[in-house]
Amino acid sequence: MSAPLVIVLFVPVIRSDHRAIRTRPEPQAHDRIVRRLDAWVRSELRFARDFARLEASSTWAEWGCASVVEYGTRHGYRAAQVRRWASLGKALRAVPALESLVLEQRVPIEHAEAIAPVLLEQKLKAERGEWLDLAERTSARRL
Repeated sequence: MSAPLVIVLFVPVIRSDHRAIRTRPEPQAHDRIVRRLDAWVRSELRFARDFARLEASSTWAEWGCASVVEYGTRHGYRAAQVRRWASLGKALRAVPALESLVLEQRVPIEHAEAIAPVLLEQKLKAERGEWLDLAERTSARRL
């Protein structure tokens, strides 16, 4: 006689917090954040283009670095951010429509960074438009 099969199901329980949230509105901070969004996005795009140029020209070697990422970290930037900027900068060159979508706030900068490596794949060149559409309507996590 064989042992009986036992199946255990784990069902997650979602609980919500029903406490009242006491707010202390900071309208000036909110206004500053919203007002600065455009300048921040433009700054991110400039960093992306510049790091892509440094990578393409091997300028990093002039500073005794082994890569553009090492160059960036030696100058105080985070390695992961330098990688994202360099990739995005190359994608901006390859797909000029991406910059317009970001500047028009149709595609968040985070989404543009997420799809940049895909846009650079030559075998996926025909699907670039689909990826741009997806970036407009999908979460960064899903991308």
